[in-house]
Parts: sequence; structure tokens; C-alpha cells
Amino acid sequence: MNTRPDRETVSRQRDGVVEDSLAAYAATSTGSLPEIIAAVSERVRGAVLDHAEHPSAAAPIASAASSVLGRALERSMACTRDERTLSRTLGLAASFVSPAGRTDAGDAGSIAARLARSGWDAPRTWLHGANGLARLVAGTQESSSPSDAVSDAVASRALAVYRDADGQTLDAGRIGFGNAVALMRARIDETRLVAAVGALEDMPGRRGRILGRREPIAAHVAAFLHGAAGHLDDFDDTHTATVVHPGVPVAAALTAVADVLRISGRTALAAFIAGVEAAVSVGALIPRALTLGWHMTGLSGPVGAAVAVALAGGADRKQLVRVIDAAAERAAGITEALGTMAKPMHVGNAARSGVLAAFHQPVTADGGLSALVAVIGDEDPSRRLQAMPSPAVLDNVVKTAACGVLGHSSIDAAIALRAVRKDPPLAVELHVSDLAVGAMGNSDPRTGLESKFSVPHAFAVAYCFGDADPLRFTDSAAVDPRVREVRGRIRLHADDACARYEARVRAEWPDGHVARITVDAPSAPTAQEVRAKASRLLGTDFLPFARAAFEIDALGSLAELFELDGSDACPRTSREGGETSQH
Repeated sequence: MNTRPDRETVSRQRDGVVEDSLAAYAATSTGSLPEIIAAVSERVRGAVLDHAEHPSAAAPIASAASSVLGRALERSMACTRDERTLSRTLGLAASFVSPAGRTDAGDAGSIAARLARSGWDAPRTWLHGANGLARLVAGTQESSSPSDAVSDAVASRALAVYRDADGQTLDAGRIGFGNAVALMRARIDETRLVAAVGALEDMPGRRGRILGRREPIAAHVAAFLHGAAGHLDDFDDTHTATVVHPGVPVAAALTAVADVLRISGRTALAAFIAGVEAAVSVGALIPRALTLGWHMTGLSGPVGAAVAVALAGGADRKQLVRVIDAAAERAAGITEALGTMAKPMHVGNAARSGVLAAFHQPVTADGGLSALVAVIGDEDPSRRLQAMPSPAVLDNVVKTAACGVLGHSSIDAAIALRAVRKDPPLAVELHVSDLAVGAMGNSDPRTGLESKFSVPHAFAVAYCFGDADPLRFTDSAAVDPRVREVRGRIRLHADDACARYEARVRAEWPDGHVARITVDAPSAPTAQEVRAKASRLLGTDFLPFARAAFEIDALGSLAELFELDGSDACPRTSREGGETSQH
């Protein structure tokens, strides 16, 4: 621990070796706790700076990473020296590092340590992986002087749709909100979410409630749990132009504060639409973020959630700008986390950050969003924002498959091929975008979460079963012999000629038959199909709850959702692999 590997050595160590050595050192060192924390923190900081093209721009990220991981390790080591727990702690903490380097290290470290001790997993390659912290800084640019211009622009767009939404916009908002709430309720009792309740329930704060539970809990914790549950299956929604999943973090924050705010269903719907607008606006301001390795929803979701809660609570324009900046300071999430519990944690953190920004903390710095945009934004962010159509909720597409959206066109192609013939093809040539391969190129996933970020698995289950519902992305489905057989016959190609969501398939069968199919973009479901999806997820015992979720503006109070929640007859989850089974 006293010497750092040279740059050439570090560049080769992308298989978790360095990360594992840090956890092992912390678990076995005979040094004092401050000495251990200082050594690990310095090692992380050095690794990040070693990869920076612009060291001065990367310095805030390096310092934030050092501080967040150090605080998280300190919190965990106060309770345990178990190496696996410490490894999870570091991996989860890495997903709290902000591109602008403004992370609240104490708070982030506490959450990461609590979740790690409850069993939440994280990527082993959080530092030197393809999208680990040490790699992300390569695209970080020199920041300009922050101003309030972009925050004010986002506030203007959100206020416009909040105050004046037409019938089509309201219909789209109802579908988005209903879909998000159904997902949250369907998975809130999953084993890992139950463990997280136990890990976080003693945190202080104004009291709210969790769907499916009667006991009060801090509203910001309820928001976190709702957000993580709603994104657990990757079955939520996508604003296709920005690749932001805005519905769950916004709806999660609003439901969590239902008791605190006592807002009407009509106000909640308007706030939801405005929150989606704000989240997508941030996504439009930072289009490079995803290709750099940052999780778009982790960065934009906090602002969307904060705007929704603030407007529901009566914030004026000036207050809204300050809330936007406060939320942007908590923007975080790395795509190295895909396939682990750290990814739904990003969305939970986004919802929680929105509540904290709106109600639980003072604004301590101006220009939070401008600082984020300055580091990873485009050269002309204002032009990008002006070019984005509004209301954004009209272009927010509910997912029809429980996996990463970059695999959805491949699923549609597989289902189309299945209509041609159902016997397994001898060989499949599958061409997708570079981005799709980078995010979902895993050819042999071993767990349900890993399979959600595998284009070959998504194609295989859709071809084998004719759908891509959550049961196709469980631990058992990942190792199903029939699925693995089809996966093994797929050659995945990163094709520059493919658009972001496009899939081009050539399949050949043993008898020489060849079929070719191209799908340009994921299919968008009808409102009726989204409601049917919610009914499948929740079961017949939840029909009143689901109906209310999709007609939220008909409720006198948003809190009425909790009274319609038939928690004694809820869909329970298997304790093995998180698979859903209906009783």
C-alpha cells in the first residue's frame, strides 16, 4: 500500500485485482483505522489522476472519490473487517462520486456502508473497469465559470409544463406515473429491498411512508427505497433522445412525501410532468455523459425529483433554481455498475436527493448544475436544450422489456424471427451500435441482474419464449440451458452504421434458410398495454391500487394511494435470486 503501480501496470489491471487488493488491505492491515483510510483514499485519488487528460479538471473528481470512499470505508470498518463487505462498500461508494466533485462525502459514505452491510453488491471493477472511476476522467474537460443560466432555463421549462399542460400531456403523465408506481409496489418486498429497509430505517428526517408498509420512515429514505424498487427490473421508461429514465425517480420522490405535503392528486400529476421535464432537460445539457461512462438517470434524476417535490410544495421560481442547483450537486452514478445492485441504487439516490434538496438541507453553493454541465456538458448546452421538444413526457416511452433499453430492438427482432420459425437457428449475426455493445455486450451473464445488460441474452429469451418480462431476467433464466444454447450461437457486432437503438439481424438455420430483420428503434406500447403490464406485475388483488395510480389526478390526496394498497395480499418475492411469484 505504500507504492502505487505505474501507469502501464494500472492500465492492464481491469479485472478487479487492484480493487480487491484495496479491500484485502483494509481487512487485514494491522495499522490504525486512520492510517488505513488515508492509504486507501490516497491510492484511489492517485489512480484517478493518473488517467486524467486535464488534471486540473479531474482534481475535484479525484478528491471527491478519495473522500467518499474513505468515509464509506470508515463507516463499514467501524462494524466489520469482513473483506467481502468492505469490497462491496467501496464498489457502492464509487457510484456516489459526482462528476463535478461536489458530493456530500459523509452522507454518501453512510448510505454505501449501510447497504453493503445489508448485502447489496457492486462492481468489483469500480476503479479500473472500462467505465470505472479511473477511466471516466479521461473525458473530463476544463470547467468554465459556473452561472445560473442553465438552472434558470431548466426551471423555466419545468414551470411552463407545470402551469399549462394540455390533455395529451396529462394523459402521458398519467401513464408514466402509473407505470412507475406499479413497478415500485411490485418490487418493494424483494429480498434486497427488505434488507435495505432494515439498514436505513433509523435515519432521521421528516416522516413519510413506503408502499406496502404501515410504519413511518424518513421521507428521504422512503424515496430511496421506492426509486430502487421501481428500477430494480429495468422495466420502467426511457426518454429515447437522452436515454434518461425519468419516471421512477420523480414518482418515487412524490409518493415518499405524500404525507408530508398533503398534496392533491391533481397537483401530484402536474408536479410529475414538470419533474420529467426537468430530468430530461438535464439529460439534454450533458449528452456526452453516457458515452463517457456516467449513468444518465443518476445524473439527471436528482434534479427531476427535486423539481417535482419543490413545485408540489409551492416553490416559486427563485426557490426552484436554488433547489435545482442543490440537487445537481448530488448527481452521481457510473455505468460500470450495470448488472449489480449499484444501478438501482443510482435511481434510489436520485429520488432521495430530490427530497433532500427540496426539504432537508440548505443550499450551500450556487451553480451546482452549471458546474456539472461545465465538466461533462456540450460546447453549446443552451442550443441543445432549446432544440429539445417539450413537453418531454410526450417522448418518454414506457419499456416493454425488463432490461437495458439498448437491447430492446434486438428483442423486437427476435420476436419477429420467432414468427418466422421457432426452432433454434444455427447462427445469428447481430449488429448493434457501439454504445449498445459497450453497455450490454456481456455474452455469458451468470445472474439475473447481469442478464439485464446482455444483448445476446435479451435476444435469446425473446426468441425462446416470445417475451421479455421480468421472469426472463432472473438468476435461473440466466443459466437456463435452452437460453444459453441460443446465446452461444449469437455473434454480436459493434457496427458504426447502426443508430443508437438499431438492431440488424441475420439468422441461418441448419436447412440453409436465412432470414434478415432490421429494427430501427424500440416499439412504444399503447396506454392499454401499459395498464396490462401493471396488472401482470401486481395481480388481481391490486386492481383498485393500479387504477388509482393511472388516474392519480382523480384522488383528493396523493396519500390515498397508501390506503388503496392491499399490502396483506401483495406479490411476494422468492428469497432466491429475487424471482417474483404470485400468491
